[in-house]
Amino acid sequence: MSTCRICHDDGAHRSFFPKEMQFGTQVRFEYFQCARCGCLQIAEIPTDLAAHYPPNYYSFRPAEARARHGRLYRRLQKLRVANRLAWKRSALEALLWRFVELPYEWRQCTPYLPADRRRGMRTSFLDVGCGERSWWLEALEELGFGSLTGVDPFMRGDHRSGKVSYRRCDISEVGGRYDFISFHHSLEHIPDQDATLRAARTLLSDDGTCLVRVPVVPSYLWEKYGVCWMGLDAPRHLYLHSRESMRIAAARAGFVVERVFFDMDEVTLIASEQYLKDIAMFGARSYFTSRDDCEITPAQVAEFRTLAATLNAEERADCAAFLLRPA
Repeated sequence: MSTCRICHDDGAHRSFFPKEMQFGTQVRFEYFQCARCGCLQIAEIPTDLAAHYPPNYYSFRPAEARARHGRLYRRLQKLRVANRLAWKRSALEALLWRFVELPYEWRQCTPYLPADRRRGMRTSFLDVGCGERSWWLEALEELGFGSLTGVDPFMRGDHRSGKVSYRRCDISEVGGRYDFISFHHSLEHIPDQDATLRAARTLLSDDGTCLVRVPVVPSYLWEKYGVCWMGLDAPRHLYLHSRESMRIAAARAGFVVERVFFDMDEVTLIASEQYLKDIAMFGARSYFTSRDDCEITPAQVAEFRTLAATLNAEERADCAAFLLRPA
C-alpha cells in the first residue's frame, strides 16, 4: 500500500498506469491518487530521474529567437503592460488592449507582478528550475527589472545573459533573500516537496511572494483523458497537486495560499488528443513536429484555444498558478 508523500495518508488509494509519451518510449509507470488530499503522484520515484531528461528535453534547448517589432510598437507594448500593472493610467488604455498584442512571455508574467512600480522595479527575483534560459526572467529584464537569478541543478554550468544570472545549483544551495520566487512548471519535477518549499520560505522576504505554477487535478482534462492526459508526463511529473494538497504542502513550509489562477492553454488539449491515438508529443505525425503531416486541424486548434479560456474561467483547467505568502 502506497503512502501519500504530501498528507501521509495510507488509505485505499486508486492506482493508474500511464505511459511515457513525450518521447514515445511507451514505458508504463504506476501512479496513485491520494484518497484524502487528492494529490496524484508517482508510486515510486525513479532512481535514475536524470535518464528521463535527454539533451533534447525542451528546457535544455537553446532559446528560440522571438519576433521583434519596431521601436514604436515595443513602446506601445510596454505602455500596455504599465496599464495592466496599474502603474499609470492612460486614455489610450482601451486602444492598447484592442490593437497591441503582447509577446507570449509578457502575457504569462504580467498577471503576477507587483502593482506598485516604485517598489516593483526594486524587486529581486529567483526562478527555480529555469533550465538553460528562463523566458520569465528575460521577459522581466525587457520590462526593466534588474535583480534576476535563475537556478537549475541540470543546466550545463553557471552563465550570464544580460542582467540575468544563471547558477547551476539546487535551491538548497542558494543564499540571500528574494522578494519574488517562482516555480514555473518545475515543482512537480522535484522529489522532496517539503524541503524545496521550506528552502523557498527561508529565501523569501517576509513580505514577498512565491509563485507556483503546476498541472493540477481534478480537471476537465484528467476526467476526459485519464492516463492519456498530457499533464501526467510520466515519469517526469512526480506530483500532480490538488488545491488541498498544495495547501497542505504550503502550510507545512510556512506559507498560506493567497490566490489561485487557472492558466492552461491549448497545448495540453492538442497533446492529449494525440496521446489517445498513441501519437507521442515529438513523434511522427505529431502537431509539435510537423503541422503539415498531423491530424490536428487549424479549426481544432482554434476550438481548443476557446475551450482552454472557458476552462480557466470555470476553474476546471489542468494548469494553475498558486500565489503563496509567508504565513
